[in-house]
Amino acid sequence: MNSRQAIPVEIFLDGECSSTDPVLAAVDEAARSYALEICLYYRDRHAEEFLRRGIIICPATYIAGMLAFYGPMSSDEITHFIEKHVFQPSHSGEIA
Repeated sequence: MNSRQAIPVEIFLDGECSSTDPVLAAVDEAARSYALEICLYYRDRHAEEFLRRGIIICPATYIAGMLAFYGPMSSDEITHFIEKHVFQPSHSGEIA
């Protein structure tokens, strides 16, 4: 993936979770540096997607199809994940 392509970010949320606002703030801040294509899934509205993906813990954040974080994270952690796993993936196909 090159740095000009939009990076898909999927965030699975539960409306009662205190980590929701910090997660959204961190992703919003990271979006200032990267073209992020953000999709939000809420447990009460997207129950089938939660079941299909096996999401139990919220928030769960997927970046470029990879589970990146459970719970809150910082924009620096998002940047580190993107640089390490999206722009420089390992040659073996495993997460470096």
